[in-house]
Amino acid sequence: MNTSCRDNSAAPNQSWPFPAKDTKERPFLRSPSKKVVAISTQAGIAAFARSWALECAKAEITVNAVVPIALTRMLMSIPALTEHVAAAERGEPIEPRLRRLGLGRAEDVASLAVFLASDQARDITGQCIGIGGDKLSLWSHPEEAHVAYEVGGWSAERIAQVW
Repeated sequence: MNTSCRDNSAAPNQSWPFPAKDTKERPFLRSPSKKVVAISTQAGIAAFARSWALECAKAEITVNAVVPIALTRMLMSIPALTEHVAAAERGEPIEPRLRRLGLGRAEDVASLAVFLASDQARDITGQCIGIGGDKLSLWSHPEEAHVAYEVGGWSAERIAQVW
């Protein structure tokens, strides 16, 4: 089976990226979990926002990623939230402790979108901003934590010494 990113012609009943028969002997080859896919997708969106912000800065266009956290049907698969999602859909108030954790309604996101489209946010770009319930959050970007230099380049032994 071709597992190229450009080829999505694999039959839907086949495990990704290896046929199902391989997974019995080697369970680590099973399809990625929903959580792994979600986290990878989120990281891709963050990188996309950061990259496009750099590219679009020349034209004075801002690019940000909104990270909405709302009690919607998408969260119904989480057993601990099923009843809270149902209550929110019925229009019942969301418990203060859940709002404090950042769980709100889809409508909570609107204020962030309006702000980011305003002149007040003209200098905010390349950011991932979370909003939901009572919580507003700024997500950090991957950056260098430590830097070291070695004149003439690095050998494996030297890397081991400074690591």
